[in-house]
Amino acid sequence: MKFALICTTVFVCIATQAYAFSGPVPAAIPSHNFMFGLSNNPESIDWMTSSGVPWEFRYQYLTRGWQNWGSDFAYKYMTASRTNGYFPVFTYYVIFGFGGEGIDNEYATLNDAAEMNEYFNDFRELMDQCARYDGPVIVHLEPDMYGYMVQKSGSSMDARTVSAAVSASGQADAIASGAPDNFAGFNQVLEYMRDTYAPKVLLAPMMNHWGTRDPQKAADFMNSLGVEWDLLFSEWSDRDAEYKNNWFDQDDFENVLDYDDVLSENTNLRIMLWQIPCGNMYIDPSNSPERYKDNRSEYIFNHVAHMAGHGIIGVLFGRGRDDQTTYGDAGDPEQGYIKCWAGEYYSGTKGTCSPGSSTLGPVPLPGAGGTVAEIAATAVNRAERHNASGWYSLLGRRINPGSIHNRMVGYRIKVVSGRPVVHRIGIAGGERMK
Repeated sequence: MKFALICTTVFVCIATQAYAFSGPVPAAIPSHNFMFGLSNNPESIDWMTSSGVPWEFRYQYLTRGWQNWGSDFAYKYMTASRTNGYFPVFTYYVIFGFGGEGIDNEYATLNDAAEMNEYFNDFRELMDQCARYDGPVIVHLEPDMYGYMVQKSGSSMDARTVSAAVSASGQADAIASGAPDNFAGFNQVLEYMRDTYAPKVLLAPMMNHWGTRDPQKAADFMNSLGVEWDLLFSEWSDRDAEYKNNWFDQDDFENVLDYDDVLSENTNLRIMLWQIPCGNMYIDPSNSPERYKDNRSEYIFNHVAHMAGHGIIGVLFGRGRDDQTTYGDAGDPEQGYIKCWAGEYYSGTKGTCSPGSSTLGPVPLPGAGGTVAEIAATAVNRAERHNASGWYSLLGRRINPGSIHNRMVGYRIKVVSGRPVVHRIGIAGGERMK
């Protein structure tokens, strides 16, 4: 067993066990730094390639009937992304296309044998196109569905208690997988098709914060699916704050980060933030279609290291509906802040984002394991990047050999003149660490 000496706030050195962060960054993702990407359809790729920013991800919705969007739509999207240096991401948002959105509608679709037969066949077509592409691609599964189904599970927080027409669908892969007729089985069929036909695909479901306000329960539900996921996706809001009058203050940011942190730790998966609004605080005049203000993008670009320490590996910007602010800046420089801030981040030099600001220089992602001393060293590195002393919150996992009951441990590390001092070591049972 490894031990490390750590000094507390009263400067008493203690020996600690070895600890680990949440699960590793998938090996198929080449960057070891915090990453950014955009929603970008085939018609707008020229803006992305001419932006001067080395974006790392490019994502596209696939909805019911996507197979009819031209020959080999998914394959061509992946190929164009790779050709231009982007990691392709599909948001597979198909189930609502059968009976509509909402807990009752999506549950009814999951239990309709004919509709599930079509659904599984459509997913098989995507896996076949991914197999021909023969490269890594993220398939982000069904935003909102997991939030609805965790609510459907009631107090059990167990996906196996939610029925679904899996083998009852009669679809060949669903039958071959041997998966049961419940929501866990539904997900296991998708994993079976990925493993069988397109093993380079990274599968990533999304747990909505509104599904359950308790991140531990959210993690319990995701673990009950019985699938070896590669990532989790998370969404803070899909509308600009001014549009919904839903502004984040400092406590709101800490709350959503704490939620994602606990979810990441208890599923052993890293998180990708998805569909973050594109508005900024400098649009004037504002509060009209495509010109709504929002404070989340600037917060993200100024707190990259803080977010990386909460299990998040990257952010995908995009609008949730057409009347929201876009990241494009053609003829409207006030909408170009995301491009400018991202340029500062990747180049490490201050640009023309005045009066806005950004983290200068890429931020390394924390490793999947390490001693408390190594975690403290990460905090020092972050302080050096920000050229400032300060507090750094990190959450690790205490590994109990031979036990499935791993427990989280929270650290508050203060960096003073380059020296890390652990302010608190405590067991985190889902409560916010002070």
